[in-house]
Amino acid sequence: MLIFILFSLSFIAGMAFAVLTGATTGGIFLLLTAVFCTCGFIPFWFKHGANLVSGNFAPIRQDEEAFPVLAIFFFMLAFGALGSFRYINELDSDYPKHLKKICQKYPESTTWNVRGVITQEPKLKSGRLEVIVAPETMRRVIKKRVRVSAGKRRRGSAYETVVNLSDPIEVEGGLILAQVYQDTDAFRRVDFNQKIEIEGQLFEPTEKRNPGALDYKKYLRNKGIFRTVRIVPRKADLRILEEQKGGSLWYRFALHVKDEVLKVIKQTMPYPESSFLGGVLLGLKGGLPPEVTQEFRMTGVSHVLAVSGLHVTIIAGLLFGIFTVLKIPLRVFAPAIVFALFTFALIVGWPSSAVRAALMNSLFILSRAYLKDRGFKLSVIFSLCVAADFILLSNPLQLTEPSFVLSVMAIYALAMFSQPAGNFLRKMLRGPGLIFAFLATVFFFLSVIIKKDLVLHPWFFSASFVYVAVCAFISLKLADISSFQSFAFEMLPNWLQGFLGAQVAILVAMMGPLSAFYFGQFSLAAPIANLIAIPLIGLIVQIGLIAGLIGAFLPAVGIYLALILNAANWLAVKFFLGMASFFAAVIPFPRVSQPGFAELLFYYCILHLFFYYKEIFAYVRAIFSGIMEVWEDPDYKTSLTMIGVLIFTLATAATVMALTSIESKPDFRATMLDVGYGSSVLIENDNKAFLIDAGLNDTLADFDRGERVVLPAISGRQIPMLDAVILSSMLPERISGLSSVLNAYKVNKIYASFPLPEDLEPLTFEEFARSFSLSDMRLTRKLKKGLNAGIPANFYWEAAYDAYNQLIKDVKKFNITFKQVKAGDSIPEAEGAIEVIYPDKVSPRFSAYYQGLMLKIKSRDRNILFCSGNAYPLDEIINFTPDYVFVADLPF
Repeated sequence: MLIFILFSLSFIAGMAFAVLTGATTGGIFLLLTAVFCTCGFIPFWFKHGANLVSGNFAPIRQDEEAFPVLAIFFFMLAFGALGSFRYINELDSDYPKHLKKICQKYPESTTWNVRGVITQEPKLKSGRLEVIVAPETMRRVIKKRVRVSAGKRRRGSAYETVVNLSDPIEVEGGLILAQVYQDTDAFRRVDFNQKIEIEGQLFEPTEKRNPGALDYKKYLRNKGIFRTVRIVPRKADLRILEEQKGGSLWYRFALHVKDEVLKVIKQTMPYPESSFLGGVLLGLKGGLPPEVTQEFRMTGVSHVLAVSGLHVTIIAGLLFGIFTVLKIPLRVFAPAIVFALFTFALIVGWPSSAVRAALMNSLFILSRAYLKDRGFKLSVIFSLCVAADFILLSNPLQLTEPSFVLSVMAIYALAMFSQPAGNFLRKMLRGPGLIFAFLATVFFFLSVIIKKDLVLHPWFFSASFVYVAVCAFISLKLADISSFQSFAFEMLPNWLQGFLGAQVAILVAMMGPLSAFYFGQFSLAAPIANLIAIPLIGLIVQIGLIAGLIGAFLPAVGIYLALILNAANWLAVKFFLGMASFFAAVIPFPRVSQPGFAELLFYYCILHLFFYYKEIFAYVRAIFSGIMEVWEDPDYKTSLTMIGVLIFTLATAATVMALTSIESKPDFRATMLDVGYGSSVLIENDNKAFLIDAGLNDTLADFDRGERVVLPAISGRQIPMLDAVILSSMLPERISGLSSVLNAYKVNKIYASFPLPEDLEPLTFEEFARSFSLSDMRLTRKLKKGLNAGIPANFYWEAAYDAYNQLIKDVKKFNITFKQVKAGDSIPEAEGAIEVIYPDKVSPRFSAYYQGLMLKIKSRDRNILFCSGNAYPLDEIINFTPDYVFVADLPF
């Protein structure tokens, strides 16, 4: 078992090596696999060659050290090289019939006619269905304008469009993601395993466009998807050619169960509770209101919506309990539980987290039923390795997916750190130590609740870490020096002690570091909210599953029994939603600078040393003693020397690659963020950071560029605070995204080309319209006649008005110094690096399109010109040669 774990870890490490180095040549790793396998087999042959030749395998099986240490070492290297080869080989799409290769031969504007099969059940996401299609044939749609003879003309037209299709091209490899929107007929009819025809343009997914942003191209590539198509009226079409009964009988059975259970949920529970239950039970997404999803994210309980190991384990426990109550032997019902768990994984869409959990629970149940127990911790790690190997062998690209890493690390954290964390709590939480820890925790949360802007301080997380460490140290000392133990952590029931220890393990070994690494955020409410959420979700899932199955498959009375069960379940779901809403409103949800991979690795090394320093030092001493004993044997000196040289060479190469991959922070850096319509530029200058504009918060499309683009960029650059924000204009595409930034980061000062009211009170629309011009001639004439401005004439006026008033509220709320600037002013915090060159005067009525800021940004021997869109005065005011020009999107 231990050898298998070592080989599995080597295989995964080899894949990680390929990811980190960006290697693209797999042949060399395949050669290394063969070489290392040969080197590993030689010592194995020397030890067991005679038995192998004679066919006597019993002594080999009975030998507790069947593999010599040298053989294990070389086989680990072989599996590492094999992992690198497997990952690199999976990326290979360079063969003629692959979808990517076919599309690269023609312009992206080419219209394609694609015939293929829907390989998975469509998923609902924000008003559209995501449909994954495996193309079988592709044909180019060729449109020509041809002259029509006089006798065939209609309404005098001399030309008509003739559509022809090229010869079909067979496709082998690569998937298409079709985004089917609600305003198409296909939205209501498309389903799994249909043979369809798509006609439209195929687009290559976009790469990472901003610091800290999602690399959508890489994300889809890891799922085998290389092109996307938007199915909207008059742009692209999706036609269903035939319904196919093909596909796995098991998969179709799983989908049938899913459909029937979903019908029961909709019949027995109202919205949005039914949508929540469908999400946690069946893995459905997209049905919950956006505000509820945001509340779940803020409280750290959004993991309940992603069907994961928690849900699979709950179902395994439920089935185990039912069979035990019925007094059916474990050896009899173990296969039934395994079948049920993998069926559930199929129902929820076969995500890596559910597959991994189904494998692990199945291995655990089967080992209890048929195999001798080898220790809980080792068996869990063994099961985790089996599950990870299965997932990565079928799809190596999953290694870089956050969902895979988070699910694996959750189980690893539980297996490795739950018991040590529980032991630590037992040592610390006794008598006065318990009282002190409780009061210190209450003080911390009351501080961030009463004074929420504490989390915006650049040193908040560093200070919080020191605070927790000091409080833990004091609690330990108080617990040790006092004999008063009438109340202590160990007085709690064993199950509760284990649960609390597991929560600490999850927090310090998975949720905390990986949330910061992947998302740049950390939920302060998560430690408290999950104490309620996890037991409650266990109850909700079990009642919901029983109600769904009874309602779907028990004739006549089933639906009525399901109604009674889900009536009780509705109360639990309602309480869950209310709990998330309460914690989201009370406890802030701060952002944190995203650590690099090296920092994350260092953190985990320290974490393992903290909890396992005795075991680690014992292993190191044992290995060192073993090496010294073997070193004294002349027969092994040469081999050990070669291994030592190889290890030193590999370690040196890895260190050099790690150091060269670390990005040194420049003295000056200007990054123009891709916020679409609008502008946002991030300036870093001598350990100071400045933001010019913050993009648009598009409430119509529910897309806030401040939250989705600017915040990840700031976090990804590891910027602790913004020394100043500069607003080029009061247009909504410049300022409306700023509110999210101000709620997440400390901003010392705001400079703008336009004024704010001195009393910092929001304006009425009448006052706003008379203070600002958005080049609306009709409204301008109306105001000149002395008429009332009325209400916002359109969405854009409304967005501008709301954004301006929101800025006033935020400046007042966070007590930020605000200053209006004009030509000749400079930004003091930038020490002369940023200078205003336009507008040259302050007008009573600010013209949004003609009085936007122009800035000269200096970096040693480089000059940058920032132009907010009003380019007409450039030839009059520019008295320098800019090396770079940043131009915000023009308004028309």
